[in-house]
Amino acid sequence: MPGDFSSSFFGATGPVNQGPGPQYNVWVTSTGKARDRLHIGWERRADLCKRFIRPGNYGEAARRLEVPGAVVLLQGPAGSGRSAAAIMLLHEAPAPGAGEEGRFEELTADPSADPSERGLLDADPRDRFLLDLSGTSYEDFPEVQKILALHRGVVERAKARLVVVLPACADPLLDPQLAPLVVLLRRPRPLAVVRRALRVAGVPCEVEQLRTPALAGFFANAPMSELVRFCAMVLRARDSGHHDGGFDTWREEARRAVNDRTAEAAKQVARLTAVEDRALLLTAAMLHGAPADAVFHSRNLLLRALGHGDAAAHGLAQRDFLDQLTTLGVLRNEAGRISFAKLAYDAAIRRHFWLHFPDLRDALSSWVDGTIRRDGLTSDDRTDLVIRFTEQVLGVGRPGDLLEKAERWAGTGPPRARYAEAATALALGLRDERQSSLIRRQIWDWSKSPELAPGLFRVLTDVCRDVLARTHPHQAVVRLHHLALQRNGEYARTALFDLVAGDPRLRRFLINRLTTHAGPRSLGNLGLLRALIPQAALPSDLPWQELAHVWRAAMFQSAPEAWGPLVQSWLDAVSLMLPARRDPALDVLVRAAAGSGDHTNRLYAITCTWEAGRPERESIATWLWERIDRTLDLAAAGSGGGW
Repeated sequence: MPGDFSSSFFGATGPVNQGPGPQYNVWVTSTGKARDRLHIGWERRADLCKRFIRPGNYGEAARRLEVPGAVVLLQGPAGSGRSAAAIMLLHEAPAPGAGEEGRFEELTADPSADPSERGLLDADPRDRFLLDLSGTSYEDFPEVQKILALHRGVVERAKARLVVVLPACADPLLDPQLAPLVVLLRRPRPLAVVRRALRVAGVPCEVEQLRTPALAGFFANAPMSELVRFCAMVLRARDSGHHDGGFDTWREEARRAVNDRTAEAAKQVARLTAVEDRALLLTAAMLHGAPADAVFHSRNLLLRALGHGDAAAHGLAQRDFLDQLTTLGVLRNEAGRISFAKLAYDAAIRRHFWLHFPDLRDALSSWVDGTIRRDGLTSDDRTDLVIRFTEQVLGVGRPGDLLEKAERWAGTGPPRARYAEAATALALGLRDERQSSLIRRQIWDWSKSPELAPGLFRVLTDVCRDVLARTHPHQAVVRLHHLALQRNGEYARTALFDLVAGDPRLRRFLINRLTTHAGPRSLGNLGLLRALIPQAALPSDLPWQELAHVWRAAMFQSAPEAWGPLVQSWLDAVSLMLPARRDPALDVLVRAAAGSGDHTNRLYAITCTWEAGRPERESIATWLWERIDRTLDLAAAGSGGGW
């Protein structure tokens, strides 16, 4: 979410961000059930509790949220930690009675989303919801307010709780009916935020060590995300082994990392006149931490991709590679891996080339694709490269590059496929507040494509189940539903059923989709419905009128050999219902076949085969036969069969 707190920077076991902007360490599993979203929410909240500093006026917001059905709108300057405050407010809100915790869920108000993807919010008094609108544009906010109003009504009626983070543009556009719900937060004390975060991370310091003239202006104006980044840089300086001298040395290196690297990078690039030196500098930045040999060969690949051939001298005529690295300020450790001596300098170099050499971006994207496929890189090296590539193309507004590469990596097929890299790229795109709606839309388009490559099918399934479902569960269900209807869609069907199994409300959303979407895939929807309710009675509250249309589409758009077994399975499920509730479930079959003598006769024959002289099935079969006879009589009389 935008402005999210930064547990990933402290106590991390994976990569740590080396530049401005978010970093996401992505592990997308290809098997197994997705982790429960509530459990993940608890981990994140528990981590935030350790380092949270309350902003000004937090107490007023907490007081309002004590009331069941409360809706609180948080306003404040950008970078004041509103999203973290929203999470903590909901975390600390009183729960009604004892027992299991309700949902703690982030809602969406994407105006570009199809209304059918949002689902109707359902809630009970235990539920707590977050709606983060901090990234909403001026143009979208009026439409977003309509969605907010719907969420508010549901939350108030259910006596649940909702906290909304307003965008900076909200003031002139805010609906007067929402104004009484606003609480204005003030920025928390920056020194307290930094000291708490460092202490939790195992780097205690005295307040005097942070009160330096060089840091004063930074602390006074920096958003909370930059303060968090400063703390992360202190940890990296401590752990790098390149910066001895204790906290004061780490502090200064961290300060330069967050403030000064952009200008330093620009000056170095300007000083370099040799094409091979610039290519090596960029390659080292993109492959920071990779083996030196891989950097060497990738530099030559970059030169060819940019149309320079092998600009470097060959054989013994060239400078040795260590000398080339050293001249550029790049280190090579005992394990043969390269890094920059200056903290976060690699990120500044990457950003400079991608931002200020726009005519190279197509070639750089192609070079990344070629480098990903080369030998000499570990899976972690490739993941790091994908993360850095994604940061750059999204940062310069080229999400199409990301989507094209993800499709290429996933769709190539063994042995050249890069499924993990494709999944990582899409996961990062989904978590980018600027481009996530476009990425979700593309996944939706892909999921409906009848010619989807098997590798891309698997990657999309994993990403929807393990990433999208955590922030947009209804949209994940929609996309998995489309994928499950693909040819050989068993893998997506399993993921879809696993996703809704732990959430009754998502399960109901899926059932409504299956029972109300008549069309070319009606037969598939009915098959999914029966698989979703295995060996159990049909729910008595299905939308029977709409379901009759789905059955009718299945009968009229597919051969009897396809829908016949499904009718028998349906009759099995009806037999498990209470007798008083069976009529509408049987009537949908008759209504679906009405108007077609062939279909009605086929339904009669299928019922005979199903009954097969078994006494326990006789009452159901008899009811159906009598209803079919009555329908045929009405049709003969010119009534149209009651349809």
